[in-house]
Amino acid sequence: CLVRDITQRTGLNQSTVARSLAFLGDKPSRGAKEGLMWVEMRSDEEDPRRVRCNLTQKGRKLIAELEDMME
Repeated sequence: CLVRDITQRTGLNQSTVARSLAFLGDKPSRGAKEGLMWVEMRSDEEDPRRVRCNLTQKGRKLIAELEDMME
């Protein structure tokens, strides 16, 4: 999905979404050595000004575990 889509659907501003995605990605929070590595962000191939975010394998595993707990 596009970061722009997340901001529109959540009503959060772009900087808040970007900061949150960075933490869910490869940017460490205070005291952490690395980010959570649940999402990866990269420039869109068609328009490099747009940023796409995707779940990593680690993120997909987490979602699957959460879905199992919800059953």
